[in-house]
Amino acid sequence: MKNFNAEMIEKAKAAKSAKELFELAKAEGIDITEDEARKYFEQINLPALDDELLDMVSGGAIVSEPIMNYNLEADKDEKRKRSHCE
Repeated sequence: MKNFNAEMIEKAKAAKSAKELFELAKAEGIDITEDEARKYFEQINLPALDDELLDMVSGGAIVSEPIMNYNLEADKDEKRKRSHCE
């Protein structure tokens, strides 16, 4: 949501539903669709991540099984062989 002052953001955060956010935006003279209101509502109501969850996703991925002995070059060679046979 662009060009919102702190008061408008606080009002948006206080909305209990996307429909309420949509109605609030309309009352403030903001041109918004119901779908946009739903998306904004979801964004401003994301659950907070605790330290444990943040530790699990640090680095951008959760790996449940270690990848051991994966030979990238052998995989590339195998793909090259298949592409020449076709």
